[in-house]
Amino acid sequence: MHDPIIRNALEKDLCAIKMLADANKTELGFVLLPALQAAITEGRVMTVVLNARVVGFLHFRHRKDHVTKIYQICVDIGYRRHHYGSLLIRSVENLARERKQLSICLACPQDLEANSFYKRLGFSVREIDPGNSRALVIWHRPVRGASEEA
Repeated sequence: MHDPIIRNALEKDLCAIKMLADANKTELGFVLLPALQAAITEGRVMTVVLNARVVGFLHFRHRKDHVTKIYQICVDIGYRRHHYGSLLIRSVENLARERKQLSICLACPQDLEANSFYKRLGFSVREIDPGNSRALVIWHRPVRGASEEA
């Protein structure tokens, strides 16, 4: 097995990312194809590529309030616990630092195992949102090495 490649998603990755999102819709909710396509075009999706196959992705946006919002992060079930999710978070954090963002935030359904992943990565709980259908944990973490002068 080769080392993973973390890179911006390409147009050719769209179908693989959508299939991965659909396979994990219980966790992610329904991810719209046009939204993914626009995010890829705008450079707001990172991928983990292993042996020429997309095995994970992270969809994000650098907001004007200096917060980078993660909308979805997903690693194929057969590739979890190999630090690919951590690599995606680190890559987006590096981009956030370059853009002078101060923090990263995301929401995760309270009943998911992924919450322990965010805690291990140094995120802290900002609040619990009751949500429409299930409670969401709102996670927050300062961008490491970010300037306070943004």
